[in-house]
Amino acid sequence: MRVLRPGGHLVFNDWHLVDVKAHQVFGEVLEKHRTRNPSPALARERSALATMEHFHHSLSCGTQRKLVSDAGFADVSLVNRRRRIRLRTHREFMRMRLTRLTAKREMSEMPNDQRKRFMRELTQRLQAFVVRNRFVFDWELFYISAKKPR
Repeated sequence: MRVLRPGGHLVFNDWHLVDVKAHQVFGEVLEKHRTRNPSPALARERSALATMEHFHHSLSCGTQRKLVSDAGFADVSLVNRRRRIRLRTHREFMRMRLTRLTAKREMSEMPNDQRKRFMRELTQRLQAFVVRNRFVFDWELFYISAKKPR
C-alpha cells in the first residue's frame, strides 16, 4: 500500500502447487522413496518447505482477498482460472521438477537402487497424464485485483 500511488492498481496471482494433480503424484512418489536419514542440510530444507507449504496452503483465495481488503485497498476482485498445461512428454515435467535444488539434493541422497525405483515408479504414475502423446494437466490459480484509494 505504501509504495503504490493513489489510484494505482495491485494485481497478483497465486496457486497452490499441492493442489495440482501431477505435482501431487511427484510428491507422493518422492515421499515414498526419499532417504529416511537426510543430511542436516536436506533436513533443514525439508523443514523449511513444510513450514512454507503449511502457511501458504492456509491462505485460501478468500483469505488473501480479505487481507488485501483489510489493508485498505478498494474494488478488490477475485478471478479463478484453470489453465491446461501441455508438455511434449512426461520427461519435460520430470526435468522441471528435478532441477529444483531440494529435489536435486533428495536425488543425490537416495541410494542408487532407490533412485532407480523412484524414477521407474514416477515414470509409471505420470503416464496417467498422457493424452494424445502429450503430457497434460490442469493448474488452478486465481488473480486478485485491487485499487489504492485516491
